Amino acid sequence: MNKQAISVTLDPTNLVWLRARTIASGCRSVSEVLDRLISDARTSGKERQHPIRSVVGTLQIADSDPGLTTADAALRALFPSDSSRQKPIAKKRTHSKRRGASLASRKQKHG
Repeated sequence: MNKQAISVTLDPTNLVWLRARTIASGCRSVSEVLDRLISDARTSGKERQHPIRSVVGTLQIADSDPGLTTADAALRALFPSDSSRQKPIAKKRTHSKRRGASLASRKQKHG
């Protein structure tokens, strides 16, 4: 089958995902993975309900820290703690059966 070269502009996170899929699938290139994804989507006749998520190939471990001894500090630096933020409070839900039962009992009492 003849293939045609095109230019594609992708969101950086989609490109990282495609590169990870390339590594995980054993394909030779991102182009091959993209071609397979499009072929599969076109011929399957249905779309996925939930996207496939993968982090394979998205992380690189520094040669200077193979045991990840500084990983905690590095991650904490990316997400600074803000103790002033309050967590949202979950609202208490009432059950519709209970509400319906009490309404029915009130109707019986009042005739």
